Amino acid sequence: MSTKETISKSALPAGSVLNQGVWDYVDSFQGTFTDQEGKLRPADIGKLFFRSGPKWIDFLFAFRNKVVGFIGLKAAGNTGDKQAALARFQCEEGEQLG
Repeated sequence: MSTKETISKSALPAGSVLNQGVWDYVDSFQGTFTDQEGKLRPADIGKLFFRSGPKWIDFLFAFRNKVVGFIGLKAAGNTGDKQAALARFQCEEGEQLG
């Protein structure tokens, strides 16, 4: 599959609940992709969505999992191998990622 993707900062949608002035800091981004071969499946779109997040989010999730583990809460599995998890992801009903 050959896709081209772009993530860019965008204006917050006017109808968004986040646009009600109660938040101190809000970011809005949009992503576009081009299916150059016309073979994109729903699972591929899901993978593009999860792959496009900023790297610092991965760090925060790993940190969160360590902290909640210390206080006895359930933590997600190993988040360090995101690419392997995405390769196994099929976007099936009931399937979880991360």
